[in-house]
Amino acid sequence: MSEQQLNQFYVYAYLRSKPSQHGPKYSPFYIGKGKSDRAFVRRNRITPTPADVSFIVFVQEGLTEEEALNLEKFCINLYGRIDNQTGILRNLTDGGEGLSGFSPSSETRNKISASNKGKTKGRKLSEETKRKISSATSGKNNPRWKKEVTLETRRKMSLAKQDFQMSELAKQKMVATSAMYLYELIDANGDVYVTENLACFARQYNLTVQLLRLVVNGKQKHHKGWKARIVEKLK
Repeated sequence: MSEQQLNQFYVYAYLRSKPSQHGPKYSPFYIGKGKSDRAFVRRNRITPTPADVSFIVFVQEGLTEEEALNLEKFCINLYGRIDNQTGILRNLTDGGEGLSGFSPSSETRNKISASNKGKTKGRKLSEETKRKISSATSGKNNPRWKKEVTLETRRKMSLAKQDFQMSELAKQKMVATSAMYLYELIDANGDVYVTENLACFARQYNLTVQLLRLVVNGKQKHHKGWKARIVEKLK
């Protein structure tokens, strides 16, 4: 397996769109680990995916699965869980269970079952219902649709980053345990760029970091004519 395939995981957070009894607006309510477009998937989720993608932030990208699992556990422990009265997250476990072949405990299965009670399962959808769902999630209704970032959205993203700040000790621990990568990007004209931060690069050149991540991981050939790959593991 190539290094690009190994380093395709990331850790993400869902932020509150309004204050609640568990935390202020822009505080994280869920921490997850994934790859590809996992952070934006809506189906088969116990915790709902934010409708506004500006409330989805990436803690770190370009990780191996083991690194992502460790960082996920670290972040969940940092913010704590609502169900066991240790913090503000809606996660039902301490993380680290996403590794292939993992079998959840009976307690976790019971929590998932309780969370799913009342939801309709196994119902066959009519063609009309399918058409409505398709229409509701097509084009600009799709959360992954590329849209212009307004000043208000930028303000919310800025506030989200401020509220997601960790203590200096937490940052030191994260830096010590996290990998960093050097990315090479080539535009449609053949000009070559190098960066250590894919998200910042995407914002600077009006690109979508999630789609660039697909290119880096070999899931997509290019994004807006840009090609990208990992050229070196820095640490």
